[in-house]
Amino acid sequence: MGMVVLVFVMILCVALAVAVMLAVAVPARREGRGLLTPHGEEVVARVKERTESVASATKGRTEGIVTAVKDKVGPQENAQGPDAPSAPGSSTD
Repeated sequence: MGMVVLVFVMILCVALAVAVMLAVAVPARREGRGLLTPHGEEVVARVKERTESVASATKGRTEGIVTAVKDKVGPQENAQGPDAPSAPGSSTD
């Protein structure tokens, strides 16, 4: 019973927070004001730029690592060899 009350109160708090945000953000947006300050927009732009650069740099390295490991390991066979019985639950179709 106590946990149900706690969860209900938490949901109530989140709903109240959303209501307050909407009460502040919607009228400000209708008046043409931005939601972020100029400094906040700069921060968002820097984070977005950095995320894109890290993602593109990581993509090339990750593909290279996967290819190198694939080449090193070679074709996959059963760990005990081709004549050993397969693991339980796996199919050999």
